[in-house]
Amino acid sequence: MSDQEGLDNCVAGLTRIKPIAEDKGVTIVLELLNSKVNHPDYMADRTAWGAELCKRVNSPRIKLLYDIYHMQVMEGDVIRTIRQNIQYIGHFHTAATPPATRSMRRRN
Repeated sequence: MSDQEGLDNCVAGLTRIKPIAEDKGVTIVLELLNSKVNHPDYMADRTAWGAELCKRVNSPRIKLLYDIYHMQVMEGDVIRTIRQNIQYIGHFHTAATPPATRSMRRRN
């Protein structure tokens, strides 16, 4: 399935359930994960894709779970990305930095 088709499907599904979330005051978050190392073929693997999903669903109750580890693997420059997309982020996960970064830090 293409990224566009997956985005369209996610928008359709979340649009159907957003009135329930809005009525109940519940925020639904979609976790951004990396597809390079840990989750091959995972579609929600870039902030831009997730932000577009949030824009299209257009609900304050549909947000992203921004996983800092995974987005560092996929995109790098996480601080700038967070600042540019903070309105779409409902929750953060954080963990150790990617292995390449840790090994470089030990050598220094």
